[in-house]
Amino acid sequence: MSLFDLEAFVKSPTIEVLSDLRKQDWLDIANSYKIPCNDRAKKEVIKNVVVEGLVTLEVLPADAIDVLTPGTSSGDKTPKSSLLSHFNLQTHPPGEETQTPPEKEKLAHGESPTDQRTSPQFQLNCDIQLRRLQMEREIAQQKLEMEDRRAQQMMERELDLRFREVKLKEEQVKQELELKG
Repeated sequence: MSLFDLEAFVKSPTIEVLSDLRKQDWLDIANSYKIPCNDRAKKEVIKNVVVEGLVTLEVLPADAIDVLTPGTSSGDKTPKSSLLSHFNLQTHPPGEETQTPPEKEKLAHGESPTDQRTSPQFQLNCDIQLRRLQMEREIAQQKLEMEDRRAQQMMERELDLRFREVKLKEEQVKQELELKG
């Protein structure tokens, strides 16, 4: 795997340079060309979205999709450029500023314009994390209750033991007094 030079690619984009990139390189290209993609997605998904975005922007020729994403061309029933159109994503070449709606200005690097907090996977992860935290709290509470019970039992045993010692001492004193008197 060779080192990828983003600046060189932006100056002179070629298909050959894109043949063996890391996931982070694909994300850098997406960011540079303002192609929205989820940085948590798999590398192949990011690659497909970026290639389709570059073709849409006419940075790469149309045959780049066939060359770089063979799984999304003839063998796949998904039409070309479907990822961008399916998610209603728009791409912009570097340097071209666009009007961004206020709600999209708050998105962090790598987030897609669709609010990830509404996705079913995100909701599921939140529910799982919430349940995990609730269980941890319950376990911690049960441990505290057990420790309290143990401490209570220890105090009761010690009080009982001291009470018996006092009773025994009292009996001994009574017996000594009876013997003397």
